[in-house]
Amino acid sequence: METSVDIILLNYNTQPMLKNCIKSIEKHTKFSYRLIIIDNNSQDESKKYLNRLRKKDMTLVYNKKNLGVSKAWNQGIKKGKGKYILFLNPDTLVSPNWLTKIVHCVESDKKIAVVGTKQINEKGRIVHGGILEKNGRRINRGFGQKNSPNKFNKICDCVTVWGACLLIKRENIPIIGYFDEQYFMYAEETDYTFRARLLGFRVVYCPVTITHFVEGSPINDDERRKIHQRSSNILLEKKRLISPKVLKSSKLIKGEKPEIYLVHGGEKHLIPNKSIIDRLNLNNKNIKTLPQKQVDRIPTGIIIYI
Repeated sequence: METSVDIILLNYNTQPMLKNCIKSIEKHTKFSYRLIIIDNNSQDESKKYLNRLRKKDMTLVYNKKNLGVSKAWNQGIKKGKGKYILFLNPDTLVSPNWLTKIVHCVESDKKIAVVGTKQINEKGRIVHGGILEKNGRRINRGFGQKNSPNKFNKICDCVTVWGACLLIKRENIPIIGYFDEQYFMYAEETDYTFRARLLGFRVVYCPVTITHFVEGSPINDDERRKIHQRSSNILLEKKRLISPKVLKSSKLIKGEKPEIYLVHGGEKHLIPNKSIIDRLNLNNKNIKTLPQKQVDRIPTGIIIYI
């Protein structure tokens, strides 16, 4: 029988946390699952630990370099067959019956495409309770507040949820797509939830508590800030480009090669799939064919992947 949930754990030099995370999954998970562990070329004791851990209900992938989050998550998706796909950070500990509750939540409405959870730190303070939007401002519910069982104890629609514990449906991959691999780290889940909502799906918070140590991989603060800023810039540019006002003033071009680009602000932005043209309500007949050399001379911007 097909496994119901593929749990994808992405590891990069986090062996002690990974070990505790897997122990908590084994202890608190009654629902049918398969572990898919992607190691992004860890240099600590991770590989030694994982090789000892090998089990029948586990898939291990060792990358030769650090591919970042989106590429590794997509690897994990393609390695599995489960009806649901759950991404879990190695710096987390799960709670009793966590997965059963999350699956019940996603199955409560066919329009639910993404489910996130409550996340608390080791001091019992909430670090994530779902992201809402009010007057154009993003609000992380409950951030810094002391957790209690009755706090944020109902399903709630959100604009986005954190990827430290995130469930999606495999059946929606052909519709929403995979994670955008332009993001090395940060904003990949925000991008996915943005695309899901754009297509009419729901993104919800589920009242399941996960302990999240918010340590992550050992990347220095300066590098982390740079990665975060780059990811934020990609997301903001994508949102700007697919706004009705910008699309109306843009044009579609192609050269002798099959690639189609949206040109705006003096830059060409690759549209990697013709179905995206339909999703954006762009007229396929208005694609202007130019000499390839002319297309190549236009500065390249981001990929418009939705």
